[in-house]
Amino acid sequence: MAEWYEALAKKSTARFDMTRRTDDPPGGPHPVGYCAGWPGDWTSGDAEVDERAILTAYRSREAYEAFLRREEPLRAKYHTDGHATAEEAFACHREFQLDHDLRFHEDPQAYRPCAECGTLTTARGGLQNCMASRSVPLCPAHHDRAMVAKHLP
Repeated sequence: MAEWYEALAKKSTARFDMTRRTDDPPGGPHPVGYCAGWPGDWTSGDAEVDERAILTAYRSREAYEAFLRREEPLRAKYHTDGHATAEEAFACHREFQLDHDLRFHEDPQAYRPCAECGTLTTARGGLQNCMASRSVPLCPAHHDRAMVAKHLP
């Protein structure tokens, strides 16, 4: 399955959202990350349809409610009003990635210079989710969100 992430403007408002679309099954672009709005606010107006959607996405109502509790501290970042520019939409998605996909790990077989200070290290920091992983060598002194944001494109 191929998928594409891009900042697209809504026809109705000319404001940008970060979107995802796939070719399996073919699907039109839909907002993702914070641009998709708060998951607890979504409703089709039909309780049965809503319950099926929750079970499809989260496997159980309990898992959905646990997800909402975990996300509550980030609730103010979710929105549906779009961004003035594509760059703002990309920055919003980057914030989402740093909030959700930030990981630090060791690669004991690969000593590399720390991206910040040059010290040889097996430590890495990066973004990892179910679809992709990107990391950069960062010594333990530089294992933080700001360094990953600075050194990962």
